Amino acid sequence: MNKQQFLNELRKALYGMPPAEIEKSVQFYSEMIDDRMEDGMNEEEAVASLGSLGEIVGQIRGGGFSTGKTASLKQNTKTVEMIVIIVTAPVWFSVYISAWMSLISFYITAVCLSISGLACIAANFFVAPTTEVMLFLIGGGCILIGLGMFIFVGTNVLVRLFIKLTKFLTEEVKKIFRGD
Repeated sequence: MNKQQFLNELRKALYGMPPAEIEKSVQFYSEMIDDRMEDGMNEEEAVASLGSLGEIVGQIRGGGFSTGKTASLKQNTKTVEMIVIIVTAPVWFSVYISAWMSLISFYITAVCLSISGLACIAANFFVAPTTEVMLFLIGGGCILIGLGMFIFVGTNVLVRLFIKLTKFLTEEVKKIFRGD
């Protein structure tokens, strides 16, 4: 099939679409054939290299691409996303590590508060000269232990949420680099 026959068949197959879209697609494939002929193919080889008319019409009607520019734009968007991820990695990775270090410091704070509470309660046996001081140390120790437990439980919730967020973001980045 030569170029003119192919373009006429393409026009017929695209009947029912907006005329501007048909002309845009016909013009695109005409230029594609011309480019292949400039690369050394004869007219029939250039037309045959495009694939079957049915596949081309299916791609155009199915929105796979109408002029070939959509696929290129999608690839360019993925490339830009990859570049942005790589270039901004020092910033977001530092923030990510800082967030983990903050969570670890919350755990350390919770443990230290609990140990301090236990130390206050234990100090009763060695330093409490009066009942008032003894009650103050026991009360303070219980408050410190309770505060430590509260921070520990809250930190556990934050860690679980942060792990879920990490898994989600990891999957999204993988999709970008795999091209999904």
